[in-house]
Amino acid sequence: MSVCLDAIAENFSGIYLSRYLQKYDLREALVRFMYVKTEGWLRDAESLKLFLQVILTEKDLREALIRNLSKEWDNQISNPMMQVGRLLQNENFDPAIFNIFLFSVLMGYDILRAVLLPVWQTDDKRNIEKIVDVLMNGFSGGARQ
Repeated sequence: MSVCLDAIAENFSGIYLSRYLQKYDLREALVRFMYVKTEGWLRDAESLKLFLQVILTEKDLREALIRNLSKEWDNQISNPMMQVGRLLQNENFDPAIFNIFLFSVLMGYDILRAVLLPVWQTDDKRNIEKIVDVLMNGFSGGARQ
């Protein structure tokens, strides 16, 4: 569980997204980041189910997760999420809200696919591309292609 908590905190901090931003444009970086995470949970759906069950029922572990996420908060605001704001060229961009929204969307999609609809025959990459388009359009204030 400790490894899982650390991994979630690292994901929330934007460490992995930062690696994608070094190689790809913003849209492609977000698509690849989200798709790789989703593929991982789909390959190991039982771990996601166990994590969700434990985090909902074990107060100590839930509090440890909150502490881990809190430790990473400053990193996520100052680094990759600020880079996202610059790439979107939006002076009203709020990196903390974008990070929360991205994390929520990604976790929501992964729970949908790995737990609620594991047999859903769908094109996850295409779905994630559409999600990223909504993310970028909503946060940039204009349509991007």
